[in-house]
Amino acid sequence: MDSGFALHPGDENPAPVRHFHGKGPWTARSVLHPGMKIRVRPAFSRKNYILVDYGPVKQIAVAPNIKNDGEWAIELEFYAGDTMNQARTFFNRVDVDELLALEHKGWRLEPNFHFAFQGTNLFYPTTRAGIRDYIEFWKARKIKQLNKSNMDEYQSFIDELIRQNMMTPDDKHKLADLFDKTERQTLNVCPGLYFGYQWPKTEAIKLDSAGQLTDAIKEKIQEAARTWENSPTC
Repeated sequence: MDSGFALHPGDENPAPVRHFHGKGPWTARSVLHPGMKIRVRPAFSRKNYILVDYGPVKQIAVAPNIKNDGEWAIELEFYAGDTMNQARTFFNRVDVDELLALEHKGWRLEPNFHFAFQGTNLFYPTTRAGIRDYIEFWKARKIKQLNKSNMDEYQSFIDELIRQNMMTPDDKHKLADLFDKTERQTLNVCPGLYFGYQWPKTEAIKLDSAGQLTDAIKEKIQEAARTWENSPTC
């Protein structure tokens, strides 16, 4: 299934495009570079997403966001740095000021900090740090796996996360139940970042009618990627 959909002037609801080479004026594949490794898998926050090989970003979703009042928007979403390796790449490359400037261009940025174990996202703590503090904190630190063989280092790191508002004291107790008091020996630290952008219905229909929706989506992906790459290709 494609995550794209066809728009037509006057439509009250977006019509899903059920195949990659669907009948709509664009498809999710068309907004990405043909050379990328792309497969479709279900459930990206209950949406379809496209798997890509795009540095610290491995999944991109473009889908309708249908609201309770019947209004809808086109929503572009992805997570950067959602695993330790991706996070290392992202925080080594990202320009903080250019990243924060995206918020003035309509982007929504949110921390997606979590702990993982053997490919499973184990725990999402409550992160109260602002975006700048969040980015600068992780840029300044070596992102590495925690290990019970060095519990002093582990406890010290968790206490620092609490001081820096990356998690709460209550989160420490919850994490202890999931890690400290279990047979698990290692814990992956995954400081991801959520990117979201929306085109309201009226704007999306206008762009689509003019044949410009695909280019608009491409440009937004490139705009975000330029914060960590000099010349992103999409």
